[in-house]
Amino acid sequence: KIRNSAGVVTFLRQQGALCVRGNHDQSCQRNISEYHKTSGGYNLPEKYSYIRDLSEADILWYKSLPLTIRLPELSPPILIVHAGIVPRVPLEKQKVDDMLRMRRVKLKRLKKQRRTCSFGRWLYQKLTFQKIDGGNDSEGFETFIEPDPSATPWAKEFSVGGGCSILPESDESPHIFFGHDAKLGLQQEPYATGLDTGCCYGKSLSGAVVEINLDSTWDAKIISGPNHRLNKCVIYL
Repeated sequence: KIRNSAGVVTFLRQQGALCVRGNHDQSCQRNISEYHKTSGGYNLPEKYSYIRDLSEADILWYKSLPLTIRLPELSPPILIVHAGIVPRVPLEKQKVDDMLRMRRVKLKRLKKQRRTCSFGRWLYQKLTFQKIDGGNDSEGFETFIEPDPSATPWAKEFSVGGGCSILPESDESPHIFFGHDAKLGLQQEPYATGLDTGCCYGKSLSGAVVEINLDSTWDAKIISGPNHRLNKCVIYL
């Protein structure tokens, strides 16, 4: 999304920057594979023409980008993701497309059930092989890429009731830093902070400076400014 995308990739690799994969990175990786599969004969889309300028080291670094960065030793733990996390779903069960593109969620409407006694309900569940604990939480929400008036920003839903314990390494709800939702802009929920303020559309560039205390707690300060004044923006740890 900038004039010197290849230069930015090289700079981040050389600086040892920790970055998460986003939806554009995912698309770029597919184009890299096609380009090299055809020995350069693949007709690259204009927005991915910078692939020709990436070195082998740049490509290996780019392909190694993780979907999340986790800091479970902090209190609360920090989780960094590009787009979003479905509330109450363990991290290992999250869908890749949701983490890369999701903006909103909505609880699925449950089917009406017949009134039965406890034994009757238990027997019915056993006979129909239903989980007694309520089933798979990952099926509890519909996810939305585009804004939907009937859906809620996932960060707001995630923070309801004190967040969600989703990390395998911690029973505490993480605080999630994310981007992707330029239309909604800066989001500051109790357990999630959205930092996409539309820099690539001529608006502000925002980030978070995180200061870690001796007891592993931390404080975050949001920094923001016009896109021509801030030339880099990361979460500093």
